Amino acid sequence: MITFAIVNQKGGTGKSTTAQALAQGLEKRRKKVLLIDLDPQANTTTTIAQLLELKGTASNIFKGEPMAEQITPISKYLSLLASSQELYALENKSGKDQHLILSKALEPLKKNYDYCIIDTPPALSVLTISAILAANKIIVVAQAERYSFTGLGLISNTLQGLEEITGKKLAIDGVLLTRYNSRLKLSKDMAELMAEICKNYNTRIYKTKIRECSAIREAQAYGDNIYEGRANNARTDYKKFIDEVVNNG
Repeated sequence: MITFAIVNQKGGTGKSTTAQALAQGLEKRRKKVLLIDLDPQANTTTTIAQLLELKGTASNIFKGEPMAEQITPISKYLSLLASSQELYALENKSGKDQHLILSKALEPLKKNYDYCIIDTPPALSVLTISAILAANKIIVVAQAERYSFTGLGLISNTLQGLEEITGKKLAIDGVLLTRYNSRLKLSKDMAELMAEICKNYNTRIYKTKIRECSAIREAQAYGDNIYEGRANNARTDYKKFIDEVVNNG
């Protein structure tokens, strides 16, 4: 099982949208996917589960309950470990053992899934760190604007500190730019700036950029899937992104 942690401590970058699009895109390819919503805001849970009755939530994992009993099947290929507001109480907790609960809970389930996608809160809290330590690949989602870039150094420094504590090799797989508008000079300039910043942190900016698209806002508003219905830029871009991130191992 390959596990992706989708992170950025800044809100509004498209983190939850990317987690959903990655999970649903892999589902379309008939890959067994576990989508974990660790964001207490529960946007991913609301969109993916809609009116389904949830079997359990991620907060129960941190209470020591078996993960398998908390997972809600969404389709033949997609399952969800839902969020809940109880996760807010965990954001300020600390301790090495707390950070490793998710990793340990996932271990017996690795044979059941091809991919695990973890959506995280907009903060470097115990929840985000738990996701990072459980992941094989860490994806930073950022808008093509300067304010989205400032967190890359903080995330990189956090990974370095976690490496020293845990001994696990941690690195950002890449930075995905969202809400990109190729017609704007500003977007192009910001993309070039991020590419230079990435070099300084020994990572990459993905070739694929997610263009500004009304279909994303519509999907969020109505709980829809960007891969259903009429063609749109978001579907095209996220398909290319999946090709890029999967084909790179």
